[in-house]
Amino acid sequence: MYAICLHNGSRPMLTAILLGLIAAIPLQASGAEARLDWPRYHVTALPDEGVALPYDANGCIYWKGRYHLMYIFQDPKLPDGGHCWGHLSSTDLLHWTYHPTALAPNPGDPDKGIFSGNAFINQEGVPMLCWFGIDAGVCVATAEDDALLRWKKHPRNPIIPMPKPGQPGHGVYTVWDPFLWLQDGAYYCLLGGNSLPNKKDTLYLCKSPDLLHWQPLHPFYEHPDLAWTVEGEDCSCPDFFKLGDKWVLLCISHKIGGRCYVGRYENEKFFPEQHLRMNWPGAQFFAPESLLDASGRRLCWAWVTDPRIRPAQDKTGSGFQSLPRILALDKDGTLRIAPAPELEALRNNPRRVDHLSVPADSECVIESIQGDGLELLAEIQPGNARACGLKVRCTPDGAEETALWYDPAAKKLSIDVARSTLRKDIAYGDTVFVGYNTQKEKDIKNRVNVVDAPLTLAPGEPLRLRIFIDKSMLEVFANDRQCLTQVIYPRRDDALLLKACAMGAPVTVESLQAWDMAPLQFTDERKKP
Repeated sequence: MYAICLHNGSRPMLTAILLGLIAAIPLQASGAEARLDWPRYHVTALPDEGVALPYDANGCIYWKGRYHLMYIFQDPKLPDGGHCWGHLSSTDLLHWTYHPTALAPNPGDPDKGIFSGNAFINQEGVPMLCWFGIDAGVCVATAEDDALLRWKKHPRNPIIPMPKPGQPGHGVYTVWDPFLWLQDGAYYCLLGGNSLPNKKDTLYLCKSPDLLHWQPLHPFYEHPDLAWTVEGEDCSCPDFFKLGDKWVLLCISHKIGGRCYVGRYENEKFFPEQHLRMNWPGAQFFAPESLLDASGRRLCWAWVTDPRIRPAQDKTGSGFQSLPRILALDKDGTLRIAPAPELEALRNNPRRVDHLSVPADSECVIESIQGDGLELLAEIQPGNARACGLKVRCTPDGAEETALWYDPAAKKLSIDVARSTLRKDIAYGDTVFVGYNTQKEKDIKNRVNVVDAPLTLAPGEPLRLRIFIDKSMLEVFANDRQCLTQVIYPRRDDALLLKACAMGAPVTVESLQAWDMAPLQFTDERKKP
């Protein structure tokens, strides 16, 4: 028997039957023991790397057969916040090595800390790093070895200083979150955090023949539809690249999180034709950065922010990276988002359920599939249902569960976290930093318990969900063209069950596959000489 189907009205009876079974199961501790919920097959900050806020992916580059992922962390031994760039690398996205810190503020440096930037190849064919140096401006460093372990900072940093009153550029552009690249023999640098007279976001473009002499050019873009963004959104953490025959500007707004523009790049200006969000209020996907690998794939990672309120984060640290995602564009301009296929090597203990009928207004417990470290692959026919989906990390009595719904009429995919946890120190809100900005549970405001993302299915197209559950991490890919990212913290050890759900009409789960996922393998070489 694979599933037990119960109509919603049966919940009290189910609760009474099962409460006796779980009475002896201990609850997970919160606070300092919350690392019990640490993801196992995601890249994460190390315990001694502080709170890891920010934990932006930065300096991503594929070089000499290795994927290099750098990230911001805060070294508690350094002054002024200790913002540095950590460094991991991998040949296969499964076995990772933590390397010594790539960039750190040193005594006598003009910058007090290392904030967001990127990696690029210079005119000599050597990798370089570019970053926003706190209180300084745009800074760069050059690799001194092919392992990218040693970096030499440019003696003329900052190469683009923050303009002071009375200096050229003051009041014209802001120096913030740079993205630097080489094209047609010239260097270009995008400066984040700028705005147009109508208060809408833009970047500012600068150009140089040699990384030292920079010519400010103009605002990089103006998007044609003012409804694409909301008041107060900026463009930071830019990442600009060609995808198919279009150009993509991957970025964030600090208000809502990851997003991108897709359009044309002509005559040193970008003309957005689409605006696509990669995060929505209540979710946690922030500061993505990408690289191009040897096979021509565009992979990206992003910092997945933590919804725990500040005291819990301070006790245990924070910092998760999303799974590596492959970005592509269809001929019709649809953005395709899929997890890297290398992750399939982590699968073991396969299970499968086929042709499961879920009656209207009911939920079915999938007895053969449970756990907190899973990959799920589901194909669901919505039929005439008002909504259909799955519930994950469920306790037997339903006290904790995270619901994934698809609403065909509203054309939206949702994550409902209203019952994800019995803990009181979790804050899902209208910005990605509600948790960190909240000191006490009573001060949690602007709660957002349902995250909605657009998803339109063609007539007859099934809902195809690929779901990654990794302790507290939840990533939901839908039909390779949408993805929702959330962090959940079930309190109880028995929050392991999986349910299929239908509202308004019966639903058929054509197939449901599951695998237990092995952990990534990490080697720590940070303290080697």
